[in-house]
Amino acid sequence: MEALTASQRREVDEVFCFYDRAKSGKISIAEVPNCLRALGQCFTEEEMKDKMTGLRGREVTKTEFMAIAAEYYAAGDGSPVAKDESNLMRAFRVLDESQGGVIDANMLMTALTTCGDRMTEGEVDDAFKYLQVKQGSGAIPYADVNKMVQHILDLQ
Repeated sequence: MEALTASQRREVDEVFCFYDRAKSGKISIAEVPNCLRALGQCFTEEEMKDKMTGLRGREVTKTEFMAIAAEYYAAGDGSPVAKDESNLMRAFRVLDESQGGVIDANMLMTALTTCGDRMTEGEVDDAFKYLQVKQGSGAIPYADVNKMVQHILDLQ
């Protein structure tokens, strides 16, 4: 298990305690993905299934959850990314339900307007115009979304 910093331990503890409504020192296995998302961690459903393989059918203790969270923090910057993969590309992969290298335009719009540093619908419209994509027009390749994000960052 990778070691958590004191700050990460506090954050993980706060999230765990919030979901441990019965104050039993355990959370339902079904709450683990919610806890990880509350920590700002992203993952595909397949990745979560892999993590949960040995935990199925029971509750998770705080110690077990700390170990699970520590694996996601192992990248060294507090984010749940693999060492060879950027945060942005990992986020794209999470949004790519078919794992085909593309993101659904509607899903991307929803993510951009509801998650993290939220964009306004006008900002998303501008970004989609930059990509020459109409909202609801289907799938957008990662490379195009990456290009759009870099363009937005350059404007800031």
